[in-house]
Amino acid sequence: MELEFKTYVRTGDQLRHFAAPVTKYNTRECFGTLCDFIFGEQQDKAFILYGLRRTGKTTMIRQAILKMTDEQKNRTAFIQMGSKDMLRVLIFLE
Repeated sequence: MELEFKTYVRTGDQLRHFAAPVTKYNTRECFGTLCDFIFGEQQDKAFILYGLRRTGKTTMIRQAILKMTDEQKNRTAFIQMGSKDMLRVLIFLE
């Protein structure tokens, strides 16, 4: 199976610009859980946030980035991936 992904990597100042559009958005109820994980005791971690399209995943990531210090942004890489055939990819990975 051949998979074609579009991948975007953002770090440092790119994260600041990426997060700016959601400055005045309200947070969702589950945002606290996401922040607890991101800003928890363990600092060296990676996670995958996935779900249906247009449900607010990217907005919540942007809101979390807004809460980061400049030092945290400089140590963070946000990798955004997309595939034209994402459902097939997820089934393949399971």
